[in-house]
This record gives sequence, C-alpha cells and structure tokens, in this order.
Amino acid sequence: MKMENTQKNREKPQRIAFEPTVFRGYLIRGDLNSSISYVAQFPEKQDLYHRYQELFEQEHYLVYGIPDELNQILLAYQKYIREVLYCGRSVSDAEQRLLADLKTLFFVPENMTLEQLDEEIVPQAFTEKGFSCLTGQTGSYYGPYVWRNTEQETFSVELPDGVEQYSICFLDGFIFRSWLAYISFDEIGTGGWSVGDGTICCVRSAYNTDSESLRVSLLKHEAQHEWDKSHYGEVPSQELEYRAKLVELIYSEERNLLKAFLAEADTSDMGNSHALAANQIVDGFVELTECSGEQLKDLPVSQVQTIARNLFRRSTESLEGK
Repeated sequence: MKMENTQKNREKPQRIAFEPTVFRGYLIRGDLNSSISYVAQFPEKQDLYHRYQELFEQEHYLVYGIPDELNQILLAYQKYIREVLYCGRSVSDAEQRLLADLKTLFFVPENMTLEQLDEEIVPQAFTEKGFSCLTGQTGSYYGPYVWRNTEQETFSVELPDGVEQYSICFLDGFIFRSWLAYISFDEIGTGGWSVGDGTICCVRSAYNTDSESLRVSLLKHEAQHEWDKSHYGEVPSQELEYRAKLVELIYSEERNLLKAFLAEADTSDMGNSHALAANQIVDGFVELTECSGEQLKDLPVSQVQTIARNLFRRSTESLEGK
C-alpha cells in the first residue's frame, strides 16, 4: 500500500496545452477578462499576460506615430474599449464617457450625438491629415479603422450561385484597426469588409495573398455579402454573416474552420452578429449530423462541405420565399 501511494505521489498532473482557437474565441466574443485569465495559466504566455496587465490594469495606453491631436482621439477610444471590455461598465455608460471625451476634443454643438461625432467629425480629422478612416460599430462596439495607403484590383469570385467581378481595395499602413485588433495586439481583427457598391476592402497585412484565407475567408465571405445585398435587399446582419460563414465552409479545404466557429459561437451578446452566426452554424450541424459540438471538430472536410451546402441552400430558399 505504501509503495502504491508513493507511486501516485510521483505522478504529475497532465498539463493543459494552450489552445489558440480557445483564446481567439474569447477575444472574438469580446470576453477580454476570460482571454486574459486563460493566457495567465501558461508560463510560455507570461509576456503576453504582462502586456495585458500593463495596458488594461495599469492603463499605460498606446501612443501611435501620428500627430498628437489624432493620438488624443485614439486615446478616447482606448479608454472606451477598456471600460466596456475590461472594466465591465455598461455599454451605454461607456458610450457616454466616449461622447464626453470626444466633445472635449472638438468644437461641436452640445446636442451632437456620439453617432454624429464618430461618423462625421472623427473621420474628417484623420482625412485632413492624409489618413483614411472608417468609423461606426464593429459588432456591438465602437473603434475606428485608420490607415495610410489604398490600392485597387479586380477579381473574379466564384460563389454558390455564380461568378461575379469585384473590385478589391488593399489597405496598407494601419494605425488602428478597431477594438478586436486592439485587444489582441493586432494578432486578430477584421480582415476586410464590403462597402456596398461591389467593392471589397482587404487589410493586406492580415493575409498571405496566395492563401486560402484570402481567397475564401475574405474574398468569398465579403463577396457573398455583396451578392446577398444586391439580390435580397435588406438582410439581417446575423443572416448575412451566417451565409458568408457557410460559404467559407463550402470552399475551405486546408483549414478546420468548423472548429474555429465552435469556439466563436455565443449568444450572450445579441449585437455580435459573428458570434450569433457561428452559433447558428453549430446548431445547424448538430441538427443534420446528430453529433455533439465536440464531435463536430472531427468531421471530415468533405462532410463539412456537404452539410454547409445543404444549410446554405436552406437559407437561400428561406430568403427567396420572403
């Protein structure tokens, strides 16, 4: 008996390995505190953990290589991101703080709203200094996109319902890339978006230009948004993301995107259309395969593609029936 106990004492508990998809899933859902707690468990991630502590706990905000008056604008957004995603302040309270901070930077009427300041005054301040700027909300939160250079090319993009020509604007020299890139230290973030006139914007640094990630997760994803808007008019953002993510699954052969969507799936924030769409995909796969969420991770690519096509077809029939 004594020997058995000694043997048991010598056994070391199995160490849990760091899972990038788990970490990214927390970030995409805007669950910053869980992402920080997660990296804190791993000795090899202590440098990253200390960066989080320095930025969010000690409030050592980032300073960018731009004119001071523009840095002051980005500082207001950094404080807003900290309050809503790290401190847990309500979205409405954090927005009021952002509104007050922006008003101190600009000579604007007292009754000007946050939307007006964010969408009109802030972009103008950056464009006057030679930068490009896109504002508004990504998911549920504010955070501008600010960059230096834009180059345009034309691509033919195959989608489930046909092939279309799209203009692609490659964006370079990013200063700020909204809240998700900010809380991940630019490791992840929005890689592109559709403008609504058939033009797709691509963050060049986010992609290898020869990769499936660019061909599928950007071009086909955003092109599907353009297709749906032009063919079906007003489509809810969750449905747009759901269909675009299904297109990614249909055409992806090199990556296990279903596993990534499982980590991203969440229903706690009804304004996060990406997380809601990922959850809708998981529900659809569970229904058609009768597998649990964990079992879905091991589905072969060919089966994932077939199921994704069936779900996409079902969605199309629903849109056409409205």
